[in-house]
Amino acid sequence: MKTCTTYFALLFLVCSKLTSAASYCSLKVIVVNAGGDEVEAAVRVTEPNGRILEQENKLGGIEFCDLGVLPVTVTVGSEAACNAVTVRNVKLSWGVTSVVKVIYDRESCLHHPPPDPVPLCRILLRIADGQQHWLSGAQVKLSTPFQHTYTADDYGRVMLRSEHGPDLQGVVSFAGYSLKEFKFPCSLTHFQEEHRLVLEKVAK
Repeated sequence: MKTCTTYFALLFLVCSKLTSAASYCSLKVIVVNAGGDEVEAAVRVTEPNGRILEQENKLGGIEFCDLGVLPVTVTVGSEAACNAVTVRNVKLSWGVTSVVKVIYDRESCLHHPPPDPVPLCRILLRIADGQQHWLSGAQVKLSTPFQHTYTADDYGRVMLRSEHGPDLQGVVSFAGYSLKEFKFPCSLTHFQEEHRLVLEKVAK
């Protein structure tokens, strides 16, 4: 009887070891710049159930160990940060540490052009036809607050700049298309905007 009891005890111990999983870390994130050097950055991991984990990147990368096996989202840089990077559907595997290397261009965010001597609003016009083809060479005639004619670039873009004050008003024209009038506010609350203007083709 004693021998039988000892046998079952040993069998239970062996089975327990076979069914016990060794601890492992789910995910490792490494953040580098374009040159491959590691950089400081806030890293956020979001699980499908909405759980969020956050750490600051450090030399050698950072680990998020207590995740499941469903894909997660990795975000480098805060949502309001310049050049924030989001990597979705990062695969996780049971018993294996997934490694993700993210290139984060933080340096370009540290350099800002000098401020305008006079506060300006910037309104970008993006001019297209009804088929969403950009109208290269479209003419933008600004009538208020001053008169000037602009020509759209190869991708239908025209940048309007003006001091805060009167609305920007004018008309867009392109051969074979109907005219398109526009009027956009230019103020402290509308200092940088972009608008898509669609021109309709004139029926023959």
